[in-house]
Amino acid sequence: MANPIGGLGRVLFGDVGKDVADALGKRIGALPDADLLDNLFWGKKDGDNIVYNNTPNLSNDLAETVANKLNSLNGIEADVGTSNVSASSYVNVNFGTVDEDGDMEEIFDSFKLRFSDHDDRYGSNKTIRFDNFTDDIYDFDEYVETKINKEYLSDMIKDGLDSVLSFGKVKAHEANKDGYLTNSELSKFLNNFKAETD
Repeated sequence: MANPIGGLGRVLFGDVGKDVADALGKRIGALPDADLLDNLFWGKKDGDNIVYNNTPNLSNDLAETVANKLNSLNGIEADVGTSNVSASSYVNVNFGTVDEDGDMEEIFDSFKLRFSDHDDRYGSNKTIRFDNFTDDIYDFDEYVETKINKEYLSDMIKDGLDSVLSFGKVKAHEANKDGYLTNSELSKFLNNFKAETD
């Protein structure tokens, strides 16, 4: 199957951009998933499922897992916000240049990823809905817990990571093209991703 990231790279940057984006896209797909479900705060493993006391906890685990993985990459800062009225959690991501200590210097773009059980009303860049993949368990009329298959949960985490990283890499090239990032800063930004996703 053709790499859609590579196709986007060709549109934006010509054949050289396609080759670079193809290589980056393959690296994104190679993100390790064995550890993605090992550090869930709220979810409890139950066979092939992860069990939650409520759906906001599921949403929060998705967002926190993505944010923690993103924060392990240089050139990205991510924090999590949660709704007070619904089962929505947000990963607020900044992309930027870093100094020699690895601290963020200047932000060149941002991305808002949302996990929820309903449509977006406030303008995130991407919403990943989990309501079609969960089972709410009831004891007579009383809600007991929410279950989700581990594979679905892992796929949603990877989808979120892939979306954020793809966006960041395209925006880094755009910032370079517009003169906001030097070639050296662009190379440093992309090499940080390369080292972390090998």
